[in-house]
Amino acid sequence: MQDLGTLGGWGSWAHGVSADGSVVVGMAQGSFDRAFRWTASSGMVDLGTLGGARSHAYGVSGDGSVVVGWAYNSDQKARAFRWNGTMQDLGTLGGTHSEARAVSADGQVVVGYSTTAAGFQRAFRWQGTMQDLGTLGGVGAHAHGVSADGSVVVGDSTNSSGAVRAFRWTAASGMEDLGTLGGSRSYAEGVSADGSVVVGLSFNTKEEFHAFRWTASNGMQDIGTLGGYSSMAHAVSANAGTIVGESSDGAGATHAFRWAGVIRSVDSKDSENELHHRTHLYILSELPGEDQSRTILRRGSKPSPNTGTADFDVVVCGNFDPAQYTLSFEATHTFDGAPAVRAIEFYEGEVPQGQWGCTLAGLGAVVNGERVATMRVFVPANAPVGEYTFRAVAEDSTGQRLQEMTFDHPVVLLFNPADQDDLVHIPGTAGFDAYIMDQFADLWIGTGKSRQSSRWALAQFDECVFLSSMELIKGLGSAARASPAAVIAHLSRKLPAHGGGSVLEGRWAECPETMSAAECLDYLKNVAFEGGTVPGNWTGSDEIYEIYRANNWATVKYGQCWVFAGLLTSSLRSLGIPTRPVSNYESAVDHTPFDGIAHVCYRLQPATGRWQPVAGMDSVWEFHVWCESWIGSQWHVADGTYGLGAIPVSKVKSGDHSGDLHTAFVIAEVDARCWEGVYNEATSECEYPDPAMDPYYDTRVGRHITTKAADSETGEDITKDYKTPETTDDPRQWSSVRVTTAADIQMGESIDGVVEITNGDGVPRDFLCYVFVLSIGQDGGRMGGLLGPVTELRTIGPHETGVVLFSVPWEDIRPWLRFSDTVQAETVVTRIGDEQKWFRPRLVRVRGLPVQITMDPADRIPLGEQTVATIRYHNPLGTPLPNSRLALSSSAGLLIGGSTRTETVLLGDLVPGASGMLERTLVGIAEGPHGLIATFSADDTVPGNDVEPLTVGLCPSDFDRSGFVDTDDFTAFVLAFEAGTDDADVDGSGFVDTDDFTYFVIAFEAGC
Repeated sequence: MQDLGTLGGWGSWAHGVSADGSVVVGMAQGSFDRAFRWTASSGMVDLGTLGGARSHAYGVSGDGSVVVGWAYNSDQKARAFRWNGTMQDLGTLGGTHSEARAVSADGQVVVGYSTTAAGFQRAFRWQGTMQDLGTLGGVGAHAHGVSADGSVVVGDSTNSSGAVRAFRWTAASGMEDLGTLGGSRSYAEGVSADGSVVVGLSFNTKEEFHAFRWTASNGMQDIGTLGGYSSMAHAVSANAGTIVGESSDGAGATHAFRWAGVIRSVDSKDSENELHHRTHLYILSELPGEDQSRTILRRGSKPSPNTGTADFDVVVCGNFDPAQYTLSFEATHTFDGAPAVRAIEFYEGEVPQGQWGCTLAGLGAVVNGERVATMRVFVPANAPVGEYTFRAVAEDSTGQRLQEMTFDHPVVLLFNPADQDDLVHIPGTAGFDAYIMDQFADLWIGTGKSRQSSRWALAQFDECVFLSSMELIKGLGSAARASPAAVIAHLSRKLPAHGGGSVLEGRWAECPETMSAAECLDYLKNVAFEGGTVPGNWTGSDEIYEIYRANNWATVKYGQCWVFAGLLTSSLRSLGIPTRPVSNYESAVDHTPFDGIAHVCYRLQPATGRWQPVAGMDSVWEFHVWCESWIGSQWHVADGTYGLGAIPVSKVKSGDHSGDLHTAFVIAEVDARCWEGVYNEATSECEYPDPAMDPYYDTRVGRHITTKAADSETGEDITKDYKTPETTDDPRQWSSVRVTTAADIQMGESIDGVVEITNGDGVPRDFLCYVFVLSIGQDGGRMGGLLGPVTELRTIGPHETGVVLFSVPWEDIRPWLRFSDTVQAETVVTRIGDEQKWFRPRLVRVRGLPVQITMDPADRIPLGEQTVATIRYHNPLGTPLPNSRLALSSSAGLLIGGSTRTETVLLGDLVPGASGMLERTLVGIAEGPHGLIATFSADDTVPGNDVEPLTVGLCPSDFDRSGFVDTDDFTAFVLAFEAGTDDADVDGSGFVDTDDFTYFVIAFEAGC
């Protein structure tokens, strides 16, 4: 205790202190009583008067710069003052006397009381001018406290019966009577920073005055005495956890008291709990080092080895005695509109499975009148996901609520793939790591013959992706939020521009068939994607969600199927639903009414000599990307392009859609028969060949369905999960017409094709061969022509084969690559005489620019350590690459240069054959699987990308989390193995056995 001295007299009194404790104000005696302001550097300084003899200081602003109180003027009348270097007279409400008792945190609002012209004392609020706050019906009122922002004022007033009552005033509600503890009167002395908690004194039924604590939900509560008959509270801490005042003890002496309450503080243990739940990678603060804005946890309560359990610990500090009080919790949400409160009851033993509840996990010793209680909270596996307000609640032995305290951050509950009772439970650790934690996805694109994965940055733990996903589920009520299928269906519909509030507008550009190649290219560059981004230029979900969020949830432009699949994968993983992108090659679009046949019809346009698809018919996309989400022990289709889901894959394979058009649509996508015909102008109908003559076209839909394997970097053919795989090979040696092209080409190469026409008749026949080569969109949309149409008439002898050659040079291909990497060569062969036609489209893909990442160390680094990434790139063309650039993006928890997650390096114009490299230092800031993605691009090229995975910490056998496995870990493992605890289950089998010992030894020898 430090003596602050006097102003020359014998005594001094301190009445107020600044927020950081550096400034003290009060009254000290000298020649007369004077207001003072004390700091360590200046000591006690006399603030003077308003011209009279005396002054008293009662309140000080948060930073200590503003002091308030009362001072005599030259007429020796007390006036409220505000001091900010000089003393300002705040005036009166018409009378001669006023006193200031408190000031807001910023020093702008002053409260107190003043006499009126009629001589009554009234509470005032001053903010430039003095405002009379009225009364509770009587004649007098006094203000003693004000909230931090000045919006809430507390004090006492007489009511219409003349009784004194504590009041709480706001501009919206006016003066509110806070009641009593059963006695005749009450007085409010102090208020918390947010204005929600009021303290003071009130008489009880025995007409003894006791200190009280008031909240809107609990009303006025008696906080007791030090053993005597009386107590009064004068002030409450900013967070409402501590109250100070004075009380009589059992011997009748008066002592100052500090009441910490049953609950003085609540610590939600975010770091420990989020690591336990594997939600520690979420970055929900604008800048590194800032506090997270939310606590992210998973629902459910059943333990799961190596992935954490879904219960979580909360530390409550205060005057907690289990013999007198009960601690429990509440969780409030607004999913159904009005606030709904979920009680989390206290259980002496285990919390029943499937129930909300809490238990006492640990109780510390009493130190200075306080102790720490560790509570364990359990959330059922069917709880609605979303944001909750959690609060700790203290009750006495009669069930009377004494106190409550809200957690510092909202708590967000996610789905829990680690809990066996959650519908999204995925067994083992490989699935959890691959379909929840992996921050990159392989989007398989291309053609049935040229399948290639493109890496997509999911960024599911980034603030923009998480908050956007939370925004998208705002329309769901609590029942739907408990169901992963309902959440999937909702998000699938919200992503595409099928209505208001969608994330991304889809655009599949197609040039009118009357346009020349030059006109089409100009249209694509300047019109088709005007006001937005060409879909192929996106590299990750965070780019799109950043724009979506920054523009106040306005729809972003533009996307196509793989972009929708990337967004949907990001959002569903962010919410805790295991999800992976899936690509279907030669994917049919069968319009209703569903008949299981993709009717594709071509019509010759006399003006241009080109064959064009007939509008309004079915179509076959070269590929289509959707998602699969894991629910109820099986994969379900979720399609963000068409707004479909969630559809069990097993139901698709069964072929039974039972009138469900969504299921029927997916069945057709993977297994529709394909009839390609020619429009007959005379009959106005489309004529289809006999499928027996060309069975490939009857079976070509869904020939490959691909996703990324969970435990490797390769693609996995999952066609058998959707259908019985087709057996007809292509090319077809038996066909009358065979067209051969390369499945894909390197940049700089031409597209060369061979048309072989076999005459199966015994007499010579004339055949007309039509060839047209054009740029084509992923949905089959037709862009600019690159070659033709050209026609050749050939007479072919009996059982002989004629050959037609065609070639498209690289310089004609390149300008179209910014819009599509696929070229379609269309061949129509007509047998003269009977007009039998064979339509043969062939797809050719252009591979992306070469880029490669290597890291050193390559696999794993300890938390806080660094690795060096080397990125190599190359110009494979014989011409310069204009405006070359490398876009780098790291996943959450891995910073480029220790400060950023994205970087674009401008390389300029690379000369032909040029190669280069750059190095970047990556720093691991959060444990878990991470990675770096590099995208190499230039004007009029197909971008190429590469991703290199890297694990930060989190070695399953690294018990002390040092970043490597050593002898300390061996000792910890042996102890855990002998005890049979979950920590020793290092192989994730769900129980501890000798396999874990073998697994640990392997990890020990490898260092992880």
